[in-house]
Amino acid sequence: MERALAALAIPGWDPRARSVRAVGHGESFDAWLIADAAGALPPLVARVARRADMPKPIEQEAAALREAEGLGLAPRLWTFDGDPSNPLGAPYLVLSFVPGEVRSPDKWTLGNVDAVIDLAARLHAATSRPGSSSGIEWYEGSMAHWRAVAPETLAAEPVARLVTAVDEFVQARAGAFDRVREVALIHGDLVASNILLSGDGPAFIDWEWAEVHDVARDLALIGGQSFGGPWYVPLDDAQVAALVARYCAARGIHGRDATDLAARRDVWMALDRLFSSIHFSRSENPSFRSAAAIMQGTLAAWLGVSISPPSSEPLGLAGPAGVLPHPRPRSDG
Repeated sequence: MERALAALAIPGWDPRARSVRAVGHGESFDAWLIADAAGALPPLVARVARRADMPKPIEQEAAALREAEGLGLAPRLWTFDGDPSNPLGAPYLVLSFVPGEVRSPDKWTLGNVDAVIDLAARLHAATSRPGSSSGIEWYEGSMAHWRAVAPETLAAEPVARLVTAVDEFVQARAGAFDRVREVALIHGDLVASNILLSGDGPAFIDWEWAEVHDVARDLALIGGQSFGGPWYVPLDDAQVAALVARYCAARGIHGRDATDLAARRDVWMALDRLFSSIHFSRSENPSFRSAAAIMQGTLAAWLGVSISPPSSEPLGLAGPAGVLPHPRPRSDG
């Protein structure tokens, strides 16, 4: 792969010699840093698909990056190719290199969360458009998928009890989705592992799941009362309320629209943690299974559902000052 990337044609970026090294390994992509050996041109990152059954076509990510171009919110897209018969033998995107570091959720502060919310508000405001987006249809489609793929997992505890509780929670808030009249480009996977932190503030990377949809999804993914693994920042009810209020102030959202946004954020969090925990509970990776147990335990506590406690907790959930690692159970669930 190093040799193929060293020879890859990248329009507008053609140094005499390149250095190439692996810098990341995810569920869908491997990441490679491509640098000008002479240091005259800016470094780039190639994201190369590492699976044949990609959950989203890279053309969707490329379209999102093009829409966000010029906003200072996303890496620049230099080139991409979705044809697996290309010189790399897999779909790929080449993007500008974004400096910063990925920090585990226990290393985040409320100031980091606020900065992410401000950036998300800028993205959504710049790309908003009239439209509707049904979280209920998304939920029903996801349930149909898991019933077909893993019926035994849905029927077993604690998932079966969580599915019942989440269904009641979602249906009680369906009206908040009926009233959606505006959508925007969302990152779609705005978790801690896809955010680089630096002295200049946060930067969003890995736009694989970006699409035009309900903005409340991004607010649910950064963190909340249900968490687990390296993805979600633990937040309690008051901190989540402050997060939503900050976003609403930045976007000029008031009254029932603000109330609906908060309700949809809660729904998206419940859905994301439920389905993510199902996915990771089936992994061969013990740390992913442990993270799934934490998600299910914290989700159950938030919903006021009694389930067997998680068998173990991943290390590093002590939580920074101002961010509570063990949210209070909801009193209205």
